[in-house]
Parts: sequence; C-alpha cells; structure tokens
Amino acid sequence: MSTLPTIGRALRSKLWLILLLTVASGVAAYEATLVRPQVYEASTLLSIDESQTSSQGFDVAMQADQFLAQRFISLGTSREVLQAVCAREPSGCNPVTLARQIRVTTPQSTAQLLIIADASSPSTAARLANEVATALIARNRSQVDQQMGPQLTLLQNQLQTLSAQLSQATQLAVADERAGKSNATEVAQLSFLQAQYSSTFQRLQDFEVQRSQRADVISVEQRAVPPRTPVDPDPVRYVLVGLAAGLVTGVLLALLAEGLRTRIKRTSDMAEAAGTDVVLDFSRDLVPGAGRPYAFLANLSLAEPAQHPPALLLVGATLGERVNDVGSELANSVAASGRRVLVRLAPSTKRGGWGRRTPPPAASSVLVEPNGSTGRRASGSGEDVDLVIHCSLPPMLDPSSTWLGSTPDRAILLATKGVTRFGNVRRTVEMLDRVGVRVVASVMLPFRMKPGPTAPVQNLPREPASAVATALER
Repeated sequence: MSTLPTIGRALRSKLWLILLLTVASGVAAYEATLVRPQVYEASTLLSIDESQTSSQGFDVAMQADQFLAQRFISLGTSREVLQAVCAREPSGCNPVTLARQIRVTTPQSTAQLLIIADASSPSTAARLANEVATALIARNRSQVDQQMGPQLTLLQNQLQTLSAQLSQATQLAVADERAGKSNATEVAQLSFLQAQYSSTFQRLQDFEVQRSQRADVISVEQRAVPPRTPVDPDPVRYVLVGLAAGLVTGVLLALLAEGLRTRIKRTSDMAEAAGTDVVLDFSRDLVPGAGRPYAFLANLSLAEPAQHPPALLLVGATLGERVNDVGSELANSVAASGRRVLVRLAPSTKRGGWGRRTPPPAASSVLVEPNGSTGRRASGSGEDVDLVIHCSLPPMLDPSSTWLGSTPDRAILLATKGVTRFGNVRRTVEMLDRVGVRVVASVMLPFRMKPGPTAPVQNLPREPASAVATALER
C-alpha cells in the first residue's frame, strides 16, 4: 500500500472530521478568552553602571555585565526583596504567590534589567513592578553596606586615633618652640603622624567612592506605567492556537482512523483489496429508478470466453454475501435479452447446514428462460443454455462440489459495504488465483439490498447456442 495515496485518501474521507475539530477548537479557544480573567503586564527598566570596568577592556566589561545581570536577576526574585514588596502592599500579599507574578530578565541591550509584573489590574501591575525595582535597589545597597561596613568603620577609627595622636604631637612641638627648645624626635614623630594621617584619610576617601559606586551600580532608568490592554487573554492568539491544535488533532485522528480501519467502505478500498480496477457499487442508485448495471457486468465478464457455453463465477468474500440474489438478478437481466441462463446456486447458510452432524446440502440449479419463467434443475451439464452462472461461497468455506469440477476462468467478487473486511477479500482473491481463476470485476453490496427492478423481456427469435456464443464473443 502506497503511503501518499493512503494519507490523501484518509484526509479526503475524514475532511468533515478535520474541519469539525478545527472549527470546534477555534470556537472553544474564543470562548476561553471570554471566561479567563484578564491579566495586565507592566515593566520597569533598570540600568547597570559599568563605568568602573569599561576602562579595563571590552572582555572584562562583558564578563562583569553578565555577572551583575545574573546576580540582580537572582536578587530581584529573592525572598528578602519580595517580603519588602509585600510589606508595602495591602494585607494578603504572600511572597510565594508574588513570585509567580514577578519576572526579572535582561532585554536585548546590555547593562540593563527588565522587571515585569503581572496583575489583574493595570495600576497594580505598574505598582508591583516599581516596588520590586525599589526593593531591589535598597537590597543591593544593604548588601554593600554589610560587606564594606566593617572596613569603613576600621578606617574611620584609625583616622580618629591618628587625629588624636597628631593633635597631641602638635601641642608638644608648639610648647617646645615657645620655650626655645629644639627636639628632633618630636619633629620626626609629628611628620610621621601627619604622613600616616594623610594616607589613611586618602584610603578612607577611596573606599567611600568605591562603596558609593557599588551601592549605586543599579538605578531606575524608566519606571512602569499602567498598561492599556491586557496581555492575556489575547483573542487572536488564542483562536490561532486553537485552530492549529484542532487541525493537527483532526489530521492525526483521520490518519489513525484510516490506519485502524479494517472494513471496506469505498470503491477504492474494494479495488485495492481485490486487485481490480472495475468496481460496481450497488449500494447506491447510479440512475434513479433504473435497474443495476448487470448488462455491463455480464459483457465485461464474458468478453472473449474461453469455454462454451460461457460461464461466470460469482464468489462471496464471506459467508454473508448474497451471491444467490446477485446471481438470480444477473440471470434475469441476461435472460431478458432472449438468452437461456443456468444459475448454479450456492448452499444457503441460513438453513443450519454447517453443523458437524448434518451434511451440507448440494447446490441446486435454476434455469431462467427468455420469457422470464424459471425452473429448478437438479443436475445437468448446461450445454443447451447460453450462459452458466456459478454462485459460490468463499473457496475455503464452500461445502459443495463446485470446486471439484471445471470452474470458469473468470470471477466476480462480492463484498458487503461496511461489513466485509480487507483480509477476507484478499484471502478470497488469493485462493481463486491458486486455482487459476482471475477476478475481472468486483461488486459492493449494500447492507440491506432491495430487489432491483427486472428488465422487460424481449421476445426475440430463438437462436442456436453457437450463434449466441459468437454474439457474446463480439
């Protein structure tokens, strides 16, 4: 079985299912936009100061930017920052719940952070984004103070001690100068204290600058404003996603249904299983009020007959096929053209003749005259008739002696639409091929087949059997 034709056939046959699921998914998605609560999103833009690392080269600045960005992203969603935000919010704010509403990310440009807050109202979303930014900046300053506070205190204490010592040494030097004394030791000590005080003061000033830079490394560049439209639900996005999901689901279900289907429902199924391009669908009326196309079926089957009288084999794919009914209607249609037809009926499966204790009944024969009259024949070779129709059950299930004698070399296979399985048709065709019978056409029968209208009998002059055979050959 070819893959592409199978997929195409599945999509064509289940087009209604695909369209139904696609439309239903689109409608369901649109309904979801009406019932889902609206969510607004506001964002605050923060700037990271990299001036202290820009002079060290591009690579160092990029590494510092990545480090600071990751640090502030983690700090922006930390429990301390969220608790500080909840302290400003009304009662009922929970850091765990607030963490689901806050996102800290980096935009496309470097040295920037974006704090995004979601809320049910525009003002709340903007307020949360700004409060998180403020809490993040405050938390960063608090961490800088905790890290650099002890060293700053140490430098300040050293500077106070040196200031006291320098003041005392200065007073002694002034007293000696007034007394007219010259003390080289005190002068050297005063110079040392002055140099040490100047160095400590410079270190304190540098440390203060460093602490200020680290504390102010992040600042608000653009505060959040209340958004005008919600980000969720978005009707356009929801409907597009719903349509796409419905389309994909419909296609998958169509392919799955085609792959799992085991019963014949279309003429293409019958043609594929029987291996013939000629398939007659009796489940519908080709011409309203007219009979079934038995004339074409007989002409196609009896073209260039290999034996005399011409013979045709009607084989059912299962025990439930109505081979006798089709054989009788075909015989009546052929007899209406002035020919005698012998129908060898298959054993009936409705009389309970399949049990082990009861032997199966022999197949009976019915002779259909050109005037429409019928009569049963228990036996006979059929040499005085124009056409012999052999009705048979599946070869492996037929209990009659049909397959012991000479059988026609051409057969018509019968199957019931929606009931007969692919395996039954293929198995029957294989069995017929083993005995040299070629399937030239196949017929799909409806589940409930009403008797077709009988063609009017034509009172034609009786012709010899040889002339009938010659006419059929033509």
